[in-house]
Amino acid sequence: MAPYHQHLFNVRIDPAIDGHSNSFVYSDSVQMPWDNRLNPLGTGYVTKESTVNRAGPVEDSLKDGRVFKIVNQNVENPVSHTPTGYKLVPIRSQMLLAQPGSWHWRRSDRDYTNQSPGGHGIKSWVKGRDYVVDDDIVIWHSFGFTHNPRVEDFPIMPAEIAQFHLKPYNFCQYNPANDVPPSSQAFNKSILYEDAEPNGTKELSETGSEVNGKVKDKPNGTDEGACCKKSYIARWLIPIGIASKSRITSTVL
Repeated sequence: MAPYHQHLFNVRIDPAIDGHSNSFVYSDSVQMPWDNRLNPLGTGYVTKESTVNRAGPVEDSLKDGRVFKIVNQNVENPVSHTPTGYKLVPIRSQMLLAQPGSWHWRRSDRDYTNQSPGGHGIKSWVKGRDYVVDDDIVIWHSFGFTHNPRVEDFPIMPAEIAQFHLKPYNFCQYNPANDVPPSSQAFNKSILYEDAEPNGTKELSETGSEVNGKVKDKPNGTDEGACCKKSYIARWLIPIGIASKSRITSTVL
């Protein structure tokens, strides 16, 4: 069995939401106090939004349902009348357990941690507390796994899955999937596919009919005999760019 240990990662996010003048904000959902007029049933809550003004760490808050957003305060969504943006759905995980000042804590502040004496990483970059509102910002999303080994990890450890998301937040004017056409045989033109012949794979013509005539197109665009329908996939381009930086202005999550 291996000793207790951690796997820590960070993802560099270099956004360009409707341009490079972006800001990093977070929004908390907080309870409303009892009020005979505004909250008579005690079920109301409001959102409280804060803008990160200076480079540095930003803590998560599960109890507040904290939502992190990258916004362009200079571009307004015509529907919501709020800044266009994307939200970061983070991987919520335990952070470094090593004590501040320890060797592991110091070596994490470097490009190549296995050879690092510390002093040239994210912690050092944000010490200057740069102003990061309406600027060409960089967000570092830090996350990890605390691995307390188990018998099932030996001899081959199963995979651990980590996902984070960047989702439009008042960026579009409507759900971009609204104009996906309905699935119909007239549009899909699906055909029945049969297993390969013993002497090889069947050759299909461009119309879907087999060259030897055994598989034929369905009349009048019907789906009779079709095993399935092709799905029409609408591709939505995510406008987040990657750019080089001459000056690093970082926000650590």
